[in-house]
Amino acid sequence: MSKVTACPLDCFDSCRVVLKESKLHGDKEHAYTNGSLCPHLNNFRQQNFITKPTLNNQEISLDEALLVVKDKITSSSSKLYFKGSGNLGAMQSVTKH
Repeated sequence: MSKVTACPLDCFDSCRVVLKESKLHGDKEHAYTNGSLCPHLNNFRQQNFITKPTLNNQEISLDEALLVVKDKITSSSSKLYFKGSGNLGAMQSVTKH
C-alpha cells in the first residue's frame, strides 16, 4: 500500500511524494517532477542533522536550549517571526495580513 503526500521541503514546485514500502518515490502524475525526486529530497536521509543542542561550542540539554531560546525571544521588544524557508518561505504569509 502506498500513501501520497506533499514534499516537506519549501521549494517553489510543491512536489507530490509517494511513500511505498518505507521509501520515498516521486509521483509519476506530477507535472513538474514526472516521477522523480529532487536531489534535496532524494538524499534527505543522508544529510547531517543536528542531533544535540550546543551553546558556545558546549553540548547542552534540550531543556537548557529551550530556555535560551525563550530568554532570547522575551528579552527584546522587537522581533521578526519568520515562517518557512526556501523560495516562498517569506511570502507564504503575505495573504494573512
